[in-house]
Amino acid sequence: MTSQLKPLEDLASRSTHSPTLRRILALLLILAVGSLDHFAPMELATDPFYIPILVIIALYESWGMCLAYSLLAALIHLVAILYSSPDTVTLIYPYWRATARLISFALISVTVSMVVTERKRLRLSENRLREKTQELEEKNRTLEKILQ
Repeated sequence: MTSQLKPLEDLASRSTHSPTLRRILALLLILAVGSLDHFAPMELATDPFYIPILVIIALYESWGMCLAYSLLAALIHLVAILYSSPDTVTLIYPYWRATARLISFALISVTVSMVVTERKRLRLSENRLREKTQELEEKNRTLEKILQ
């Protein structure tokens, strides 16, 4: 399991862009998918195009930001549906669909963000444990020398 997450963690740790630039880029990508959502026929499911963007966002952002981006993606999806089919404004279906998108987007992005955060915390804990182990081994060697 750790070897599968390693490339994603390396990607997240190598971020050289500022958080503002990353957030603007993420916003632009979500808006691009929203425009695809608007111009695509209703039969074409564009929802899966939001998910890779939200997962990439989750590698860098906290779960709260992931929730905000999920809400934004669901709202853009709703606006695209309502704008491309104005006759559905009075129906409950587009709003229900947007709510379902919000729940699925939020579950995916928040879960990924929390897993990445937990992996970072676990790695720090492992490093501290390794340092303490080395420290204790050194003290044990010193004590053995003293006793001899």
